[in-house]
Amino acid sequence: MDMYSPYRDFLPRLFPDARIIIDRFHIVQLLNRVLNSYRIRVMNRLHYTQPRDYTKLKRLWKLLLKPREALDFTHYHTHR
Repeated sequence: MDMYSPYRDFLPRLFPDARIIIDRFHIVQLLNRVLNSYRIRVMNRLHYTQPRDYTKLKRLWKLLLKPREALDFTHYHTHR
């Protein structure tokens, strides 16, 4: 089922005996949205107090979404 709130409210009234199952895609999508909104909230707090950390979070945000196995801890490359 899609996690769109009108669907969640409407479908149980239409199908009262149906079981609602949320698939893996929508769970991961929701987690990514929450993580991104938290990152932006932290960035807004750090913008003027710690500009170096702000810049790191702004430029390297995709590293937060990568699996640990895909990260390379021995070779560090800067991309400008």
